[in-house]
Amino acid sequence: MGNKIFYHTDCHDRLIDFVKGIAIIGVILLHNLGHTAVSNYLFFNLWVGMSVPLFIYVQSINTYRIYKNSATIKIQDYFRKRTWKMTKRVLVPFVVSQLLIICLYCLLIDNNVMRLVKTIFISGGLGPGSYYPWVYLQIFALLPVVIWLYKSLGPIRTFLLVGGANILFESICSILGCSEVAFRLLAIRYIFLTVCGIHIMQNGVHITKTTLTGSFLGMIFIMADSYTTLDFFPIAFKCYGFQGQHWIAYFYVSYLLIYIIRLLQRFFDMLKVSELIEYYGKDSYTIFVLQLIVFWIFRSLHYDSYDFSFRTFCFTISTTLLPLVWSTYEYIKQKHNDSLRTS
Repeated sequence: MGNKIFYHTDCHDRLIDFVKGIAIIGVILLHNLGHTAVSNYLFFNLWVGMSVPLFIYVQSINTYRIYKNSATIKIQDYFRKRTWKMTKRVLVPFVVSQLLIICLYCLLIDNNVMRLVKTIFISGGLGPGSYYPWVYLQIFALLPVVIWLYKSLGPIRTFLLVGGANILFESICSILGCSEVAFRLLAIRYIFLTVCGIHIMQNGVHITKTTLTGSFLGMIFIMADSYTTLDFFPIAFKCYGFQGQHWIAYFYVSYLLIYIIRLLQRFFDMLKVSELIEYYGKDSYTIFVLQLIVFWIFRSLHYDSYDFSFRTFCFTISTTLLPLVWSTYEYIKQKHNDSLRTS
């Protein structure tokens, strides 16, 4: 394979599942440690902090694969065939998780339901990452338009047009003083990344001088935006918790980070554990929904969860790893059932 990676267009691609598996583990780590001295020391924003961009990247690749396999597909067909599927797969589990959180909160902590409902309407939901389902659905709606632009204008003009739109959006948010809560709910901040995903699905991940230069510039930007006092006003909206997640960083996500993850998959193949990570990827949305519930209830019960006491830290880790434990159990059960069928 060398320094080139191509995604399968006509069959299942293990690398996509592995990328999602790494991303969901990153989400768990990020929500465990947050923006603390530990995460800063490990430069989380360079890898763990890119978990959501990795999911958007995979979503773009999977959507463009549909178009590549069906050259005559129309936008109306895309929405008609996939809207109900998206509703069942994304919205229904999310709504159930929110109802469970409300019920548990009323039983264990407080019966002020209206306060929780108000929080849901303002911030998009309860629990860390509750903005993601809304971003996912917006990307679902935007991708057919971006694909049409890519096919009509070609890659260079599409990169320039969409990149300009991304910069304009962040500049407007910066100048007008947009709230961080509103900014995190708007998927247009990831629109440049969708073009990267589409372009790579078409041409593959090529590690060249150009892509390495773009990747290193992205890394430098992430480090500067996350760990220095530099302000990139107005072209990069300053949003706590999303440092480094701006258009220039997405060359790094799409090329060098994906290449590193591919090398990691090869290493895990030798250790015979890559299949487990891929299973996490296949079950990533279930893990995401479970962690919403676990983190919200835990933080509501333990307001000092980040006081760095050993007891509290261990409790945080063990509690929030439950979704991964559940997924591991399901994986082992599936392997056992498969072995019974083949014996």
